[in-house]
Amino acid sequence: KFSIDSGYEQTKLLLRENPEIDSIFCATDSIALGALARLQEAGRQIPEEVALAGVGDTVSGRIVSPKLTSVHFYYKTSGKEAARLLLELLDGNEARKQIKMGYRVEERGTTRQR
Repeated sequence: KFSIDSGYEQTKLLLRENPEIDSIFCATDSIALGALARLQEAGRQIPEEVALAGVGDTVSGRIVSPKLTSVHFYYKTSGKEAARLLLELLDGNEARKQIKMGYRVEERGTTRQR
């Protein structure tokens, strides 16, 4: 599940199985927010003891403390390109194309700065 609750519960299991874990990368910011809550509850120092990152660059990740490091995808640009390709397909152009979605890593307070 891609939820805050599942992030919390899975981090609880991770800490039980790997108490010396030093970093967690989550598939979504929601999962990472649950992980953050569990890590803080367990008294782990973030990012000094455990680095944490998510994917999605959500508003909620920017208002927690410490602020969540996250991968930002260019959804708007990718959506426009997908719409353009769909229109080409509807016009009869069946050429297949590969599109690589752009991204950037927003380094914030949950990871050690380089």
